[in-house]
Amino acid sequence: MPGFFQNVADASTLRQMQREKNVEIAVRANAREALDYEAGAYLAMAEEAHEDGDYGLALAYAEDGLIANMASDNLILMSLKAR
Repeated sequence: MPGFFQNVADASTLRQMQREKNVEIAVRANAREALDYEAGAYLAMAEEAHEDGDYGLALAYAEDGLIANMASDNLILMSLKAR
C-alpha cells in the first residue's frame, strides 16, 4: 500500500505547511499592532511638540509616525497576499 502511506505523508506535510502559515500570519498581526501603536505614539509626541512651539521636532515625529504607519500597511498587504 505505498499509495496510502504517500497520502498520509502528503497530508502531514500539508498540515505542517498550514501550521507554519498560521504562525506567520499571527506574527505579522502582532507586528502590525506594534507598528500601529508606535505610529500613534509618534503622532501624539508630534502634537505635543507642536503645542510647545517646536515645529521641527513636531515634523520629525510626524514623519516617524508616517513611516511606522506605512510599514503597518505593507504588513497588511503582505498578509493578504499570503492568504
